[in-house]
Amino acid sequence: MQQRGERVFAMRWSILFVVAAMFATPAARACGPQVEIRFEEASPDRFAIAFTRGPKLRLARLTLSLDGSAAGAVFDDYGGLFLQSPSPSGVAITAVDYAAPPAMSVTLAFRDFLEKRSVDFRTDLDDRGSDPDQNHLAPGELEGATARAILTDETGRTIEIDGRFDRDSRSLLGERACV
Repeated sequence: MQQRGERVFAMRWSILFVVAAMFATPAARACGPQVEIRFEEASPDRFAIAFTRGPKLRLARLTLSLDGSAAGAVFDDYGGLFLQSPSPSGVAITAVDYAAPPAMSVTLAFRDFLEKRSVDFRTDLDDRGSDPDQNHLAPGELEGATARAILTDETGRTIEIDGRFDRDSRSLLGERACV
């Protein structure tokens, strides 16, 4: 009987220790560079790109790859609609390079894309899906497409961060959380 009482006592302390450890662990917090991209079906279609976190870094290039998207999304213009003048935040798109089909990707080069700045990239996307209206993307059809950002610091060191578009046509590039 005494052994059973000791086991119950030890088990209670073990449970208490586990619960205490859960509360003692610091909460995960976001860290590292982060870029947010939001796609909006419009005329022309719009990628809103925001460099939300990355002190002492600049966003040099961004590659958007439609391979793997739910609808088999494609770029319909291959050449870009135009290079926009600098955004109100001072960011400028300096080059638009579409990969030859069937690659379905575009790489954007930027000037002055620093932390807390944003820019819009306008292009035309269509789908190869089964819906009868293939000249636009419906909600969820961009899901699975990917993005890769190349960031540089003042010494020229590069950092690459990746992300995948979700059902809401948004992609968050960078580390999700760290402790």
